[in-house]
Amino acid sequence: PASGQVQLSWTAPSANGGLTIAGYRVEQSANGGGTWTVLTPTTGSTGTSFTVTGLTDGQSMVFRVAAVTAMGVGSWATASTNASTVATAPRDFAVTTSDLTFNFSWVAPTNTGGFPITGYRLESCQSSLVCVPTTLVNASIPASSSSYTAQFPSYALAYTFRLTAITAAGLGAPATVTVGSSFTVSMPDGLSAAASDQQVVLSWSAPTQLGSMRVQGYQVEQSDDRGVTWVTLSPGFLSGLTYTVRGLTNGSHYLFRIRALTSAGLGSPAVVESMPTGMAGTPRDFAGTSPASGTARLTWSAPTDLGGLALRGYKLEYNTSSFASAWSNLTTLGPNVTSYDWTSLSNGTTVYFRLSAITDAGVASSNGAMTATFVSWTATAPTTFTSTAADRQVTLNWAAPSYNGGYTVYGYRVEQSVDGVNWTVLEATEYSGSFISRGLTNGVTYRFRVAAVTARGVGEYSFVTGQPNALPLAPQNLSTTAGDGRITLNWTAPPSSGGLPILGYQVQSYRADIGWYVILGNSGSTATTVTVPGLTNGTTLWFRVAAITSAGVGEVSAQTLGTPYVAPAAAFNLVSTPGDSSVALSWTAPAANGNTALGGPWSIVGYRIEQSADNGLTWVALADPLTPASTVTYTAYGLTNGLNYQFRITALTQAGSGAPAFISGTPMTTPSAVQGLVVSPSDGSVTFTWRAPLSNGGSVI
Repeated sequence: PASGQVQLSWTAPSANGGLTIAGYRVEQSANGGGTWTVLTPTTGSTGTSFTVTGLTDGQSMVFRVAAVTAMGVGSWATASTNASTVATAPRDFAVTTSDLTFNFSWVAPTNTGGFPITGYRLESCQSSLVCVPTTLVNASIPASSSSYTAQFPSYALAYTFRLTAITAAGLGAPATVTVGSSFTVSMPDGLSAAASDQQVVLSWSAPTQLGSMRVQGYQVEQSDDRGVTWVTLSPGFLSGLTYTVRGLTNGSHYLFRIRALTSAGLGSPAVVESMPTGMAGTPRDFAGTSPASGTARLTWSAPTDLGGLALRGYKLEYNTSSFASAWSNLTTLGPNVTSYDWTSLSNGTTVYFRLSAITDAGVASSNGAMTATFVSWTATAPTTFTSTAADRQVTLNWAAPSYNGGYTVYGYRVEQSVDGVNWTVLEATEYSGSFISRGLTNGVTYRFRVAAVTARGVGEYSFVTGQPNALPLAPQNLSTTAGDGRITLNWTAPPSSGGLPILGYQVQSYRADIGWYVILGNSGSTATTVTVPGLTNGTTLWFRVAAITSAGVGEVSAQTLGTPYVAPAAAFNLVSTPGDSSVALSWTAPAANGNTALGGPWSIVGYRIEQSADNGLTWVALADPLTPASTVTYTAYGLTNGLNYQFRITALTQAGSGAPAFISGTPMTTPSAVQGLVVSPSDGSVTFTWRAPLSNGGSVI
């Protein structure tokens, strides 16, 4: 990858011994494997590459890699290489233009890293900052060349070119040069932005500098991050001079830019900034009570939607006739105020109030203002208002208000809401300090409020929230898959998680001396499979699982049995016999099929035959399974003569797959007849001449 470096890469081992690979150990040797130096005891990840640095260019090194599991370091894979360096940048890289023709010239690099130059790569891009190859120039040039000519199909604002020398070490350092077109179209004139609720209207005029070219359209782009990234808004190039951008977020700053398209490409951009805004929404939880004689106390919460602007305050109005009567201004309050006491009322007077939020967009429309009916001298809010959630219900408890307005409390009004604006009455007058709201949806947050009821009406509200939830039901379809010293459990998620997200699963097992016990407290994942390692082969165990949410451990699944097994050994005495477009395989059944530890419950039921044409990188199943179990031969047909194939054979039992056995083979046949045979007789001799046959049958003549 660079001078003094070697990039190692490998594929994970085909077998991990039933344990998770924690990383890879990498070592190097400078004396052909006589002694080894540890580069890293473990990479700490399952990544299959590693970069070795600090090497001497040209020095021969041997490297080896092994997987690391809880059982230690596995078998080694070995490779050797020489550290190398790439060529430096070509010198005196230059370009001259004539209309749409570009002529390039250069001088070879001063340092080729010890390797001969095999060619050059010339690339083009339309940005001097990030050079991404385009189809305009992406040429491979012979090593002997020092010039190149390219014809471009159209103008662009600017092109950046880079040239790299190619050696056996790879692509060298690039030399770059940038050249601009002869003319750049100016930006659109008079760009303006008119912001409103969740939208901005853009308007502009044609560029003043077009040369002799005609505007073919306009490109409209938007940036949400101060110009770091841009998104094209117009589906094509616009022909008009206005464009409305909709679906924006009030209060967010946006950049917009417009560019004209001509035969020379996109012109210079005109940029404008704008922020859409709207009127504020409705103040929430607006209510009125009387904490003392002749006093009205109004309380509320800020609106959820402020139209993207800062809250500047509230306008409070009243009248004593009806909601439809003319409103009188009572006061204007600051943005942090959420209550107001009016102390000049006569007891028993009914007053109507209206509250509107104020932002820089103005006072919210009266259609959006909340109204509340206030009858003076009502009770204050109940105290100690709490909620206790359960499955599809919430239990509410409260204590009597600290002040009843001078009247006996004969009941409580309990209401419920999911948005804090629309309320449903659950209980109107029952005299009690508790209430159960039933039939709720698990996982949904509900708002509750309660107020004391006296002869003067409904008092001040207390507020609380509650989210009903239930423990998850039992997972379904629990099954086991046996392995060597392990059992893999698989199941499906429970039909209900109680309205809460599943955080993981608990796995339990059974022992006669202690009963059911936890072997995995929390899998920490929503995956519905777990492998339990470290088990004794041949010992049958019971298992069951339960889902976990923030509400706790749910119902356990139905129990099921599992028995770990010993995998069969690999087949041996493998023989491959080549034929015409075929390879015949034969082998001897494994000496050990996993019976020993289990007392003989498993037997071989067949074999899996696989083939690879790329040295084992990928495999294709030829027979899976090959039956009957007594079959120990197989012929692979349809092969290419002369191509080396790899084969692997795996014994199968009722419990699973054994270790694979490997062998290779190259199909071949007799060569075809020689061509152009000529017999030339002479005095006492005959001379034969011919040409090689069209086919050598897959082997060297």
